[in-house]
Amino acid sequence: LTGHTSYVSSVTQLKDGRIVSGSWDETLRVWDLGKREDEEGYFQVLTGHTDRVTSVIQLTDGRIVSGSLDNTLRVWDLGKREDEEGYVRVLTGHTAFVTSVTQLKDGRIVSGSVDTTIRVWGYVDPETGDES
Repeated sequence: LTGHTSYVSSVTQLKDGRIVSGSWDETLRVWDLGKREDEEGYFQVLTGHTDRVTSVIQLTDGRIVSGSLDNTLRVWDLGKREDEEGYVRVLTGHTAFVTSVTQLKDGRIVSGSVDTTIRVWGYVDPETGDES
């Protein structure tokens, strides 16, 4: 699979079989392996991070969370139209690069950072983007 313009730093498989990759080119790409490379919809590009993407996961509700060297996490809704902002929420608070992200069984998001902290984020509502 080609398309990123810099190193690929993380990859995860979605429940529906698609693949999401995060890259040092500041983007994520969603790959549909059920389509041919010349078909529309073969991949989708998610933009918004302002530095390298370091980690990506899928939440249990289907959304994507990515961490970046821009010190943020972004929560993405792949169901949004192409002309809409692809991300639901930007999670800020780390003071250095985000290096990893995971989800707890109760729905909360946990991230690790070069700032030597682990942050536990409340559940981010898919409808409103609000954190609880």
